[in-house]
Amino acid sequence: MTGRRQGRVIVVPPTRRMVRRALKDSGSEAVAWCYFGETVSSAAACREWLDGLAERIEAGEFLQEMARDKRQSYIEFMGELSRRYSSDSWWLASLSEKNPYISKVFLRACSVLVADRLVRERDGKGILLLVVEDRALRQCLSGHLRPGLGNDLLCPEGFGEGFRVRVRQIAEFWARWVHFLGRQFSRLLIARMFVSGEEIQRRRGVGLTLIHSWVDSRAFDGTGAYRSIHFGDLDRYLASQGRTVAIVPGILPSLSFRSGVRALVRSGVPFLLPQRFLRLSDVLREAWRSLRRPPEIACPPFEHVDISALIEEDRQQDWMLGRPRVNAMLGSVVRRWYEAGIRIESFVYTFENHLWEKAYCLAFRRHYAGVRLVGYQNVNLPSLSLNFFVAEPERALMPLPDLLIANGRYSFELLAHDGHDPERLRCGGALGYLHLAGLAAREPARSLGSARDRSAPRFTVLVTTSNGVPLACELLWKAIQAFTAELGIRVLIKCHPGLLFAALSSALGLDRLPANFEVCDRPVPELLRRCAALLYMDSTSSLEALAIGVPVVHVVSDFGLDIDHLERMSEVRLSARTPEELRRAVLSLTQEAEEEGAAADRRRRGREVVTTFFGPSDEQAYRWFLDSREPGCEAPAIRGQA
Repeated sequence: MTGRRQGRVIVVPPTRRMVRRALKDSGSEAVAWCYFGETVSSAAACREWLDGLAERIEAGEFLQEMARDKRQSYIEFMGELSRRYSSDSWWLASLSEKNPYISKVFLRACSVLVADRLVRERDGKGILLLVVEDRALRQCLSGHLRPGLGNDLLCPEGFGEGFRVRVRQIAEFWARWVHFLGRQFSRLLIARMFVSGEEIQRRRGVGLTLIHSWVDSRAFDGTGAYRSIHFGDLDRYLASQGRTVAIVPGILPSLSFRSGVRALVRSGVPFLLPQRFLRLSDVLREAWRSLRRPPEIACPPFEHVDISALIEEDRQQDWMLGRPRVNAMLGSVVRRWYEAGIRIESFVYTFENHLWEKAYCLAFRRHYAGVRLVGYQNVNLPSLSLNFFVAEPERALMPLPDLLIANGRYSFELLAHDGHDPERLRCGGALGYLHLAGLAAREPARSLGSARDRSAPRFTVLVTTSNGVPLACELLWKAIQAFTAELGIRVLIKCHPGLLFAALSSALGLDRLPANFEVCDRPVPELLRRCAALLYMDSTSSLEALAIGVPVVHVVSDFGLDIDHLERMSEVRLSARTPEELRRAVLSLTQEAEEEGAAADRRRRGREVVTTFFGPSDEQAYRWFLDSREPGCEAPAIRGQA
């Protein structure tokens, strides 16, 4: 910021009282306003309060541009912090994970830079009202803008706001702490009820290849047989090559823990249930350790902005939510495996560089000196999924697998370019997407009703949500605003497996959906066969749709980071930001459905893109998982034998 006088800037939280007070203070001056936050309902309320009273500035486009520009700088910034603070507690904290769905530091740092740009552009043009949802972001903005604006910056806060925030944090911490104890105790009990000690005894003394695999209803067919969601038939292939394989199940929220364990037992698949090895003392120890708040850390400025308030909030949020506590339990699991004489030769897992993965890696390095850690990158890599990427200073420090297998050439090259050791990378295939192989083009779906039924929709679209509540709420809100029943468009909503629709309806305050909207729980490929278009923000269902020949519309976020898998191949999809743009895009596809020739080229190009992303699931794609040695090294010795 320069030292010269700027137009007045007011930074307020998104409450009616504070917004109205800011308007009153502005008098008769021209006011422009901009919203920074992720809660769609708050943004919509601000529009209602300020409509006709102030000029609205949409920050979404500026935010995406800033995020793409500062992406690498932030990765390197976090690499420097990793170099300074590398430890078990650091690697089990959300800040080091850089996952944009969890840690909001990068998003909010970009918001500060966007606000700074708006202040400069509004110099002398009246009052700029910044409605900012997050208190730490308001603090960071105040600290950054104050030197240049002086008394021209107003940052009013509600009386006792800081005290109320602290009380809410403490109350939520204790609620989650009690929930953690109850949940862990119940899972320990269920594990002992359904998994026998004889099953564990059979695993002792045998060199195991463990495959960590997520489990929900998709993992079981109509007969109850198990098949991995992300690894397909890898367990059967490794068994055919002489490996003794067992599944380490992670049961997703869409399936109750009890139901998941019972389904695994009935399927007959060999598995090691982590909770079967834990003891009550392990749970109590982690619960006790989590009572201590994380200490503050010193950090350098990011792009000349002091973001220490954002980092401190992130660490306090971690403490409140208990993510480090939950993931530290996995270290106790590995230690109990070792003490029980479970011999483990290889551990295979889906690689997204999340906290639970690092917890396993740290524990295996500590207790099993010779274990082979193999990560499989099963989902694709938007450039703003920062958790996948590594800075040079942290590569030798971060808990990473010995071998990282990409699901195709596109991801392989991106990982090699953005920080991962090429010697440890392999270009594999899309094991979890075997159902896409050999799919032929098909006629676009036009309607689910008969031609004689005038009440039947003439067009059906599928909306697949994000795993994160803010993005999922924004997508659903825009779809509701865009499509009324009068348009003759039916909308099917398919939630991410890790997200329940009840969470979205609660966050948006929905009593019921419009009559032409319906929530579905059928598999995405089946739903796509019934639909003529897909609406998405960050879902890999976009690639499934392209493979089948269904046109896709990417809905750009106004409030969060744009995490689009097709960002570098935008010609194969339409893009829309506002509900009006979304409506126009879908209506243009209804016309295209009537003109098959206009859509054929897009479908052909879409299938070409899918083959770029997903490597073939051939013999070589499976053989990489048998790679037991570092390049030029002998196979390591195995510790932990019974």
